Amino acid sequence: MGSACTGFTLTDLRLSILTKKYEYWGLRSEFIQLDNGATKMHCWTPMPMSEAGVWSIPNSKPHLVLLQGFAPNGMLFWENQVPKLSKDFNVFVPDLVFLGRSVTSCKERWTESFQAECIMKMLQFLGLQEDVNFVGSGYGGLVAFRIAQFYPKFVNKVVFTNTGICMAPNDYDALLVRHRLQHISHLFIPESVEEFKFAMASAPHWKPWLPKFVYEDMFEVLYKDHQQERRQLLDDLTIETGKDLPRLAHVLPQVYLGAYRIRSF
Repeated sequence: MGSACTGFTLTDLRLSILTKKYEYWGLRSEFIQLDNGATKMHCWTPMPMSEAGVWSIPNSKPHLVLLQGFAPNGMLFWENQVPKLSKDFNVFVPDLVFLGRSVTSCKERWTESFQAECIMKMLQFLGLQEDVNFVGSGYGGLVAFRIAQFYPKFVNKVVFTNTGICMAPNDYDALLVRHRLQHISHLFIPESVEEFKFAMASAPHWKPWLPKFVYEDMFEVLYKDHQQERRQLLDDLTIETGKDLPRLAHVLPQVYLGAYRIRSF
């Protein structure tokens, strides 16, 4: 409705408004090149003091990295948390690779360990060295787990929310049967507007009625790109094998498990 004529959709407007909000909250959008340009990471980072709003005081607050679930981008995923957290933390909101504006041409497997390595390289490029706090939700929690495992001296505290660290592949079976799906990717990576509507209706906190053209617009802008790459992210998960998982208490003294409502759109 109107998008084909104007080239600017309701979802584009929503993202544009949210971008202005993030800037008001004291963050700015940055792109960081890694691996000789093979990987490009997008991240919302604290503004320098000369550019920041009233809530942001870089270098005097602890660092906090928010790692999204399997969602279109980090900005949408964390919009309800950033205004509060940015008062007390230097907040970093990256897009995980192929879940937003972060992309790579690396041919290796895109496991959660690869995502963790990309996040670490990006943070080190931005000047972070130690005592960094992480909150990871869902898929982002798996990435946070690997960061805590491989880089314990870099991490101060880590919070997992809604993250099945010890899940096995067959743990999805009941969910698939209940929703009559053949593969979990149909919930996380809808291939059509109808699948997208079904996925939204399956979410525990998503109940509003929306006209069809809004779903079509959201699907076109947020879910149509990188579908093959996102399916590979699910296929390349290694943490769900349940084998040889370290106990983080041995490498990281402060680990928190939690669950709270996160609205993804």
